[in-house]
Amino acid sequence: MSSSDGAKMIMHATPWALDELPLPDIFPMTDAQSRRAEASVDIDVHAHFAAERTRLEADAYARGVQDAELAARSAGDARMASALSALGESIASVQLHATRWTANTEENIAAIAIAVTRHIIEREVTVDHTIVRDLVQRA
Repeated sequence: MSSSDGAKMIMHATPWALDELPLPDIFPMTDAQSRRAEASVDIDVHAHFAAERTRLEADAYARGVQDAELAARSAGDARMASALSALGESIASVQLHATRWTANTEENIAAIAIAVTRHIIEREVTVDHTIVRDLVQRA
């Protein structure tokens, strides 16, 4: 048999699995050992589930914080946009009415000046009746 024949034989071999080999249990567990093994498995399973629950809670908390921050930021942005819009409208209103307010102020100042002048003239005429005659003569 040549080396190439051996290679052909290996290629035709089928793999085997452990469960195909019957092995007797030469070290059977006692009931106490079996209970301890089951308890150990239970503890391991509970520890695994507790760790998984802790991880899931931490992930949920982090997502909740992130969602709350996003919601708060969105609400704050909306309020800021609303405030800026109201401020812009107020500025436009002040600019629109500034000319009218200036004109009204000038009219009010003129009216006050005329009213003060009338009071002064009435007082002077009441005190000295000849003042009107003197003014007419000069004119």
